[in-house]
Amino acid sequence: MKKFMSILMAMTLVVCSFAAFTFTSCAEEHELLETASEWEFIVVEETGETATATAPEGWLDGSDDAEWEKSYAPFAGAGGNGMATHFFEYGKFSAFLRTTFTVEDLSKIVSLDMSVIYDENPTVYLNGEVFWSAEGYKDQDYTLINMDDQISLLKEGENTLCVVFSNVYGGSIFDMGLSYNDELIVVGEDGYVLFSGATHSGFGMFNGTINQPTNILDGNASTVSGNNWNAEAEEPMTLTATFKGAAKITSVYVQCKNEGTTAHEDGITRGTYDIYAINGETETKLNTEPVPAMTDADGGYTVTLEEAMEATAVKIVITDWYGTNWACVADVMVSAEAPAEPEPPVVDPTPSEEPSEEPSPSEEPSEEPSEEPTPSEEPAPSTGNEETPSAGDEATPDASEDNKTSESKPADKNDDKNDDKDDDKGGNTGLIIGIVVAVVAVAVIAVVIVLVVKKKKA
Repeated sequence: MKKFMSILMAMTLVVCSFAAFTFTSCAEEHELLETASEWEFIVVEETGETATATAPEGWLDGSDDAEWEKSYAPFAGAGGNGMATHFFEYGKFSAFLRTTFTVEDLSKIVSLDMSVIYDENPTVYLNGEVFWSAEGYKDQDYTLINMDDQISLLKEGENTLCVVFSNVYGGSIFDMGLSYNDELIVVGEDGYVLFSGATHSGFGMFNGTINQPTNILDGNASTVSGNNWNAEAEEPMTLTATFKGAAKITSVYVQCKNEGTTAHEDGITRGTYDIYAINGETETKLNTEPVPAMTDADGGYTVTLEEAMEATAVKIVITDWYGTNWACVADVMVSAEAPAEPEPPVVDPTPSEEPSEEPSPSEEPSEEPSEEPTPSEEPAPSTGNEETPSAGDEATPDASEDNKTSESKPADKNDDKNDDKDDDKGGNTGLIIGIVVAVVAVAVIAVVIVLVVKKKKA
């Protein structure tokens, strides 16, 4: 019976350890501020070609004495975006919005994201400091922007969020939400690397700011960066997109914008790029032949690596351009291997037995009825998705023995990467499973102990 109890306790320890692993290993996404939330607002009519209204003094910390109205986002002016919930009475206006949200444990906020739709020129303040701003508009759908660099502006307890946006041209809309993860997620569920920022050299600005990553890295090529440039430009045009963390990348997709460009004689390509993987101080060129700047039906061009390569950023360099119109990088998407999940703790199911007071085998019969169950070994749990995301259909043969990559057109392009954010990362499921397993294990132990005590009393 003692041997049976030892085995049972060991099995219970394994089960409970796995339950704890399930409970702690799942990253959860938490909402700080949901989209379509209630805000208070003040709207001022504009009549000219620029916004001139000023906010009430003290509006950033709520110390003003202005009269605010309340309604639910998204907001738009008269005749504005049809996605709006509340329409202001003016077509041209400046709007001032304010709301609050609560942070319960600041130490758990590892990664911060903002989901935003705007038209036009919004500036967002968090606790009185500039949190984010943009020029122009992104009014077709919500854009997901990583805000890890602004986590320091948060505080535990109540936080105040203020927004000013305007409309002096056609269309108008604004809404935003904030969410955070309690673990750093580098590769999304779709297999694409998540970016923390982007920098550039030689580009002029067009329809958005390049330092907000999803203005150019959102999977739909809705924004172009460039200027009136040709191959004789003095400064090379480069774009460096930084990942949220190191990742083993498998392919890099680049697209130029099918608007405002001059087609080459093939009617498709506009120019060429070189692509580099950056890991610390090391830059490794990924293409052996110039990467064509494409905007055809397949969406762009993909360079596929023969072996996964660790990197923290990618750099796109324009090497040639046909004509003198916009030279651009409109979109960049990087595929990577899904990171392996840590394995649960390994516990020996047959621990060494303590010295027993029972008679030695020589003093009692060596054969005993085998009524005690012997636990069968269960297969180790999976360590995660082992598949490597594929971004292309056809591979181009190596150009030389030193060739490290092959190039292909993408078979499947995520045209709506802005909708990637799921409401649940699986953390709740892991929690429920872990608790249920642990409760069952404790119940089994209790039943066994009761039976043993009754047997001894009898």
